[in-house]
Amino acid sequence: MKMRSKLPMVEKVSHWRENELLFKILVILGWTLSLTSVVFLNWKIFYDAPKYQALMWFHSPGEGPSLRGYSLLLMSSISLVFGALVDIRGLTWGFLISQILLLITGSLCAFCYNWFIRGVCEDPLFASTPYAWEFVFFLALADIFRMIFPIAAVYCLIGALFGNLLRNWLKIGE
Repeated sequence: MKMRSKLPMVEKVSHWRENELLFKILVILGWTLSLTSVVFLNWKIFYDAPKYQALMWFHSPGEGPSLRGYSLLLMSSISLVFGALVDIRGLTWGFLISQILLLITGSLCAFCYNWFIRGVCEDPLFASTPYAWEFVFFLALADIFRMIFPIAAVYCLIGALFGNLLRNWLKIGE
C-alpha cells in the first residue's frame, strides 16, 4: 500500500514524474541555470565598477570577483529546492553534473560578456593577436572557478542534502 504524502500538492506533481530520466535532466538544467545566474550576476557587479570599466577587465590576482553572503544564501536555498525534487542517487550525480555545467556556462557567459559586450575583441592588443580569445576565455574560466570552488560548492551541497532530507521526511515522490 502506497503511503500518502503529507502535502496535498504532491499528488498533482506525481504525474510529472512518469518519465523519471527526463524529470532529472530538467531538474539538473534548472538547477544549473539558476546557479549560473547568481554567479554571473556577482561577476558582472564586480566588473561594472568604474575602476574596471576604465581598465576593460583586468584585475590584480588578489582582488578578483567573489560571492557575497546573500549570494551564498540564495545558492543554498536554490539547492534546497532542487535537492527536494530528486532522490539521493539523482542528487549525487545531479550535483556533480550541475557543478561542471555551472563552471562551463558561467565561463561562457563571462567570456561572451567580455568579448562581445565590453568590446575586448576591438582592443588593439587582442585584435592583432591570433587566438586572443583563448586568453580571455581562460581568465573568465579562472574567475568563475575561483568564485565557485570550494565554498560555493559546499554551500550548494549542504543545501541540496537538506533538501533531500526534507524530501524524505515529507515523503515527497513516493
